[in-house]
Amino acid sequence: MRYAKVFVMVTVLAIAGCGATSGTKITEDQLSRLKVGETTRAQAVSILGEPNSDTAMSGGARILVWVYSSTSVRPETFIPFAGAFVGGADNKSSSVVLTFGSNDVLERTGASNTNVSSSLSR
Repeated sequence: MRYAKVFVMVTVLAIAGCGATSGTKITEDQLSRLKVGETTRAQAVSILGEPNSDTAMSGGARILVWVYSSTSVRPETFIPFAGAFVGGADNKSSSVVLTFGSNDVLERTGASNTNVSSSLSR
């Protein structure tokens, strides 16, 4: 009986930690520090960190992208038999896109947030 309690506690702790994150999470406070027509590419990288993507465009323009993703598996997924019908995962992702002109000054900004839930049985 004692081992059963230990097993349950370990299982609950393991399930609580099931998730993964990747990329660079950008906050609203960080974005508010960027000013179109003023902020340089070097300043943006200093504020936000290294981008996940840096694309050179014709004419000298550059597009920098920061992407973040966080996935967590719902605990009910691990219920034997029933987990296949009631389990799933939740994913939250965000991206920030900055466009700089050939003079390395910020021209445009874009940001998006996405929340997706998935089920194992659908």
